[in-house]
Parts: sequence; C-alpha cells; structure tokens
Amino acid sequence: MLLVVLGSQAPLRAPCPHAAAADGETTAGWQAYRREAIAQAAAHFATADSLCPGGHAAQVGLGFVLLRQNQPRGAAERFLRAVASDASDAEAWYGLGLARARLGQRVAAADAWRRTLRLAPGYEDAELQILALGIDSGLARRPVVRPVDPDVAARTVADGFEIFTRSGWQPFYVKGINLGVALPGHFASDFPTDDSTYGRWLELRIVYTRMAWRFPGTSPRIFPPTIRRTAAGPS
Repeated sequence: MLLVVLGSQAPLRAPCPHAAAADGETTAGWQAYRREAIAQAAAHFATADSLCPGGHAAQVGLGFVLLRQNQPRGAAERFLRAVASDASDAEAWYGLGLARARLGQRVAAADAWRRTLRLAPGYEDAELQILALGIDSGLARRPVVRPVDPDVAARTVADGFEIFTRSGWQPFYVKGINLGVALPGHFASDFPTDDSTYGRWLELRIVYTRMAWRFPGTSPRIFPPTIRRTAAGPS
C-alpha cells in the first residue's frame, strides 16, 4: 500500500542549478517595475523564467507585468502557474483575482481574493476588491479584545508628541512629509493606478529617512500592498 501511495504523488522537481542567477534577475525585475520601466521588468522576469523554467517568483512578476500591459488573460495564466507551484502565496492569489476581474470573471475573482484573505487575513485590499464587486467577503469579523490596562506607547501633549520610555514620557519629534498623491496635471483625487509609482515614492522615503507620511485624504487602495512588497524587498 505504501508503494501505491508514493507512486501516486507528483514527482518532486529537482533544484534549479541557476537559482541564484534567477533570484538576481527577479530582484532586478521588481526594481525596474517600481521605476515604471515595465519593458525592462518584463525582460528581467523572462530571463529568470528561462534560467529556472516555471519558477514561482518569475511567474508572479510576469503576471503583474502583463496586468500593466493590459493582457489579463496572459496574466491569469502566469498567476495560475504561480499558485500551482506555491498555493500559500497570498500575492499570487491577489494578482489572479485582479486578472480574473479584468476578464469579467467576477465570481472566480472573488474566490481568488477569498484565498488571499484566508492566507493573509490582514490583506485589506483583497477584501475591498471583493466588496467593490458587491460581494460579501464571507469572512467572520475578528473579535476585538481590549486589554484590562491600556498599553499607551505615545500621546499628544499641546502641539507635540511624547513616547513612553523607561524614564517616563519623553518628547518625540516625528519627521514626515505631507503627501498629495495626485500627479501634476491631474485632479487632487485622481490617484495613480499603478503600484510602481508608490514603490518609487517609498524608496525615496527610505533614502531620506522620513518616519511618517500624511495623506490629505484617503490613501489609494493599491498603496497598502505596495508598502508590504517594498518592506519585503531588498530596500
């Protein structure tokens, strides 16, 4: 019986001998993507895919590039390959949902975003995408557990901030910028629709070591996942 079970399993893929080079191309691809150099990003991801055919990271990158190039069907195929190789990647499921939504496959898109939320319950953008379709996310609201003694790490005093340290409350100056997300020549509420713009802004924030950003209004839905990707990347 053991032999039968083992024989029914899918064969394990041998490690790619060019994995390090493929990882380098994938990293370069995301850097180009955030600079809005989509053609360069596509070339880097394609090179990574040629070095390690079917590699998960390259499929995800190519999927988002194809979305930017308005090719949702090709993007969906790449994301399907990605989730087939690693079904635990919430970003791949999220991208698959975007591709399906652009193809008019509303129910299938919602299913992909539900998988995103099951893997990453804090992925607010996926839930907003489902609600934008007019479909309930199907997820139970998490109970709010309030501590008996509130843990207050910071407070406002007069026109400043204070943080709590071992020595008690100390003044704290927050270095930040006021960020209007509309580009020149656009209305104030006309947010950029691509995440590479926000990724470039985040990299500038890291360079100039600002600790806080203030949005005059509600931040675009695409901004929170861009923060997660930038924080997880080489920067």
